Amino acid sequence: MAKIIDLSLLLTAEATVVPGHPRLTFRPIHTHKTHGRSNTAMSFSTHTGTHVDAPYHFVSKGKTIDQVPLDRFMGPAVMVDLRRRAKAKTPITIDDIRISPGFRERELKGKIVVLHTGW
Repeated sequence: MAKIIDLSLLLTAEATVVPGHPRLTFRPIHTHKTHGRSNTAMSFSTHTGTHVDAPYHFVSKGKTIDQVPLDRFMGPAVMVDLRRRAKAKTPITIDDIRISPGFRERELKGKIVVLHTGW
């Protein structure tokens, strides 16, 4: 049986955000005490918490996230540990990936590659 690993982080006011992006905020709309139900408005950047950059993020004619099939985000995966290589405002190179723990090129075919930067 396949093992499913949920990579999502909790969305909290303390969630890590990309520098220059607003922090996550919550504003109650309804409360059980006053309205008999609970609803909350949330405001945050799309770079808050766990997210996927759609091709459109960097390519003007690229696919938006709603155009990427959901099954592209599920399946056998390999994690490459880039925590020692990733630096702010510095691109990750193929050489960074090749020398990182977890990288075994022969094991990548047909797998999702998770780049673990620690960010």
